[in-house]
Parts: sequence; structure tokens; C-alpha cells
Amino acid sequence: MKKGYDDDGDLIVCWLSSKRKVTIQNFKGKTLVKVGELETELVEINANNAKLQCSYNELVEYKLILQKVVSKQTWCMQ
Repeated sequence: MKKGYDDDGDLIVCWLSSKRKVTIQNFKGKTLVKVGELETELVEINANNAKLQCSYNELVEYKLILQKVVSKQTWCMQ
């Protein structure tokens, strides 16, 4: 694994594995250290977490609605 520059022009500092590299990029006068493949995985994990949280919140809402419906049916039957 060679050092040099990647396709985006970022300096490759080191390789963590055959597919994972650490790069340095200058952005608006600041030096950024990037672990690109890990960033992609984190974005996917965060997206999945947001979906799961949304699903959980929806289930909680459905539970509350069902509880109200059941309590009203019980009240109407008496």
C-alpha cells in the first residue's frame, strides 16, 4: 500500500487495511483528517438509527391510539 494522493487529491497518511485509509485534506484554510470509509459507515449507521427511532416512535403512538380505542370500546359496552 503506497502513500501519495487519492482520487480526490487528498494526501494519504496511512492505510488501516487494504481498503481503509487515513487522508489529510485542506478545506477553507483548515486541515481535515478523514477516514473516508469509516465516515460512510457512520452515516449509514446514523441513518439506520434515525429510521429505527422513527419506527419506535410510531409504534409508541400506535400503542397509545390502540389503548384509547380499547378504553372507549370498554366504556361503550358497559
